[in-house]
Amino acid sequence: MAPEQNEGQMFFQTDVYSFGVILFELLAGRVPFPLQDKGETARNAVRLAHMETLPPDVISLRKEALPQTWTEDKKAREMNIPDWLVAAVYKCLRKKPENRFANGKELHEYIIHNSIRTTSQKLQSANVVEDNNVQKLLREKEQLQQQVLQYKQQITIKEKEIHELKAVVDNTNHEREYWYNNTKTTSSSPKKKGISKTAFALLVLLTIGLAALSAYNLFNDNRSGKTELSRTSRNSADTTTASNKPPVKKVSEKKENTAAKKEISPVNTDSVSNPIGESARVKTTENNKENIRKDTPQVKEQAPPQVPSKSPRQYMVTEKAYFYNTPDESTRRNAFVVPANNAILNALDEQNDFILVQFRNQLGQSSKGWLRKKDLQLLNE
Repeated sequence: MAPEQNEGQMFFQTDVYSFGVILFELLAGRVPFPLQDKGETARNAVRLAHMETLPPDVISLRKEALPQTWTEDKKAREMNIPDWLVAAVYKCLRKKPENRFANGKELHEYIIHNSIRTTSQKLQSANVVEDNNVQKLLREKEQLQQQVLQYKQQITIKEKEIHELKAVVDNTNHEREYWYNNTKTTSSSPKKKGISKTAFALLVLLTIGLAALSAYNLFNDNRSGKTELSRTSRNSADTTTASNKPPVKKVSEKKENTAAKKEISPVNTDSVSNPIGESARVKTTENNKENIRKDTPQVKEQAPPQVPSKSPRQYMVTEKAYFYNTPDESTRRNAFVVPANNAILNALDEQNDFILVQFRNQLGQSSKGWLRKKDLQLLNE
């Protein structure tokens, strides 16, 4: 109810105030001054608020009234209220009638004017966007036209290259036909008698190869003959040398055999080339030896005094022991002995904390080299 109605006054602005209350309720979800209860005191408080209190903020009330289940995008769209509409609501709710719209016609014109202006602004913004899109499309059109021109130029260049290649192919075909015709003419002409150059060259090469093979075989034959001759000479020389050596006797027999040795005539080594004479000399030497043995009294040989030989030191492997080529750790090999072999190693030589051993494994493979003493344990110390 408008404030002037409490004094019993009714104007056109009174209906405008009532229309403002309706608009406020549509936007905020409630009237500007709601009734708290049905008592008379509540009614008097509402009348007094319409007369003295300003209406609350319609935007904040609308925001509080929005359902919580709505999405943020939907809430943002619902809060998009035109400013002219909010201004019209507050103008309709002015306390003094003269500050409101004069009548419904003026309010209608205000709403129509502002709604059209908003629509025109939207259309202008849409036109601006459309103009921007048109300008963008025009730029893209120009770029596409430039690309089309470039493609046309490239096509022209390619066509020229194709024509040049066709010309080259035609020339090649003409040359091929000309060559084929000349070859055919040459082949149809009567053949010359005789051997071709290729066959003659092959024949020469074959002759040279056969000559080289014959020379090689002749050289091998001469070499094998010389080798056999040298072997025969060496064998005969060895036999002669053996016949010249006197039999070895003990110290006690040296004096008795001296005279017999002097009677044995030495054999001349210059007669090697005569194998029959050599065999005769060998037989004579053997007969002389037998006669000397018969004439010489046999003396029992006394065994030399036995010197107690010192047994080699024996070692056992305590950890993985590698073989070395020399008693130097820089000469280590990949071969090694492990305690699992249960090998007893005899020291053949000892140098620089190394011992020289020869080890044969279970597979019969033999390895000889130096082992470090710190990898071994002495057994017979």
